[in-house]
Amino acid sequence: MPIDPDQLPPIEFTIFCEGEEHRVRAHRNEYRDLRELIVDRFNLDTFGQCGGNGRCATCLVQINQAPEQLSCRVSVDDELANVTVLIPDNY
Repeated sequence: MPIDPDQLPPIEFTIFCEGEEHRVRAHRNEYRDLRELIVDRFNLDTFGQCGGNGRCATCLVQINQAPEQLSCRVSVDDELANVTVLIPDNY
């Protein structure tokens, strides 16, 4: 019998935005990508201006101190569990 994704525990991770730490909980399939979650939860005017098409590079984030990447290319799934996401000050 397949597992219903809505019955799984939420994904929890930390986002640093504008100098503040935020603990975030999200469910699988709740957001198309990390960019969408950030826009919804943080209401950043100039973040992700192209709407997730990967063209403008205004949605760059750093995950666990790795090189920056486009948040529109990051799925909100189990791989985000317990990670730290940094939104650069110059988003």
